[in-house]
Amino acid sequence: MQRGVVVALVAALASSVGCGGSSKDDAPKRGGFAQQVDRVCQQGRSKVSGVLSQKRGTESAARAKLIAIVDDMVDELETLEPPDDLRDQYKTFRTVYREDINASLGRPNRARGTVEQRRRELQSLRRQLHLRRC
Repeated sequence: MQRGVVVALVAALASSVGCGGSSKDDAPKRGGFAQQVDRVCQQGRSKVSGVLSQKRGTESAARAKLIAIVDDMVDELETLEPPDDLRDQYKTFRTVYREDINASLGRPNRARGTVEQRRRELQSLRRQLHLRRC
């Protein structure tokens, strides 16, 4: 596996840990939605960690597994339905998150801005959406 691709992918996933927030007056609907999103991301990261901890197999097989895990995770995020007041932010979050992952994997894509700009935008969106693990 191309070491740079793996490092970039892990960095993209790891940059999301602990970047959210919430307040006591959040509506239960918002909190429930944030928990759903965080659950999807946490499960994806756990699977990625499992693949990375394996000592056997070829690098290309591991890369294929990583790509499948990340694609499944991003696809699952696409199926979640946010509360109406978070719809626009969540749509932007999904778009930028997918762009960041695709750029990390070296896939052709129309990612906006630099890696650093995308990561800052994702961090801001995570706060708006009250995400903690995605």
